[in-house]
Amino acid sequence: MDGDFETIRTFIRALNEMNPNLNFGEEVIDTIEVAFRKLREVFLSTHKYFKLVRFELMRLYELQHELRQLSYFDILGRLRLTMTIARVLMEIPIMINVASKGEEDKAAATAAAAGKEANKDDNMTANKEGREGGIFGERVEKVLRMVVGLLEKGEKLATTTSTRGSDSDSDDV
Repeated sequence: MDGDFETIRTFIRALNEMNPNLNFGEEVIDTIEVAFRKLREVFLSTHKYFKLVRFELMRLYELQHELRQLSYFDILGRLRLTMTIARVLMEIPIMINVASKGEEDKAAATAAAAGKEANKDDNMTANKEGREGGIFGERVEKVLRMVVGLLEKGEKLATTTSTRGSDSDSDDV
């Protein structure tokens, strides 16, 4: 991608030569290049995270379709599907956080291999805040995981309750 940025740099210099009133100096050109690099990073990371959660988004669509197909009076089925949808929604930020932790681990390993030391003050403040990598802190991730666990238990309970209810209905007939 460096060649593309060189092309942009050359284009801006050509614009500056054709229009001397623009007064693009090297500092302005460097700033524009940095902005394009940051924009590129945002696009790449967004695409990567979208690829990461694409399956979950399709699953949410399928669950929503199932929910729409249920009768209004199937309260336990609706409850179970609603809990499943909530659980899947809560798992998405966890997945993104785990992926971002992996990136930070790779970056730290690369920096260590190159002989660079991480700033100890930054690590100390990050640990004090409960942020040990990822987008969220470790505490937030733990809370999300607890909520996911509770929703899974609720799903199981709703499933066993709806199974028992259908068994007792068939016994009455």
